[in-house]
Amino acid sequence: MLVDSVNGQPPGTLPSPQAIGTLAPASPPVTEDAPAIVPKMFLVLDEAGNPVAVPGMTFEKLDDLLRMKEGWLQSAQPFSIESLEIRGRVLATSAELTVTVRIELESTGGKWVSVPLNMGNFHRTGPADISGI
Repeated sequence: MLVDSVNGQPPGTLPSPQAIGTLAPASPPVTEDAPAIVPKMFLVLDEAGNPVAVPGMTFEKLDDLLRMKEGWLQSAQPFSIESLEIRGRVLATSAELTVTVRIELESTGGKWVSVPLNMGNFHRTGPADISGI
């Protein structure tokens, strides 16, 4: 059996200068003229409760994303509905209609754009005709 004594430092005390050895020179003091370095990140918790740093994120940006997800904040729409024309005939229990929608679309750099027409109770009898692109 080996038994040896070990000297330790009491809790809550600083080590002696001899134990630390020669310290590196201190960095120059921060002056009011020096620009402050502020990291742009936000610390969030994942589903397991672990902290995750999200670089380039501010609280305002995170808040906007959460509001957008919940439907409180609408993103800018890259389209506008210019006109809506409905023509057709009424039958005994239904109507046969031709719906023409003119949509002006801003440049999106090749990205897809969803245009909600809210026509869930309409049933197409043929394929949609998309022209003027």
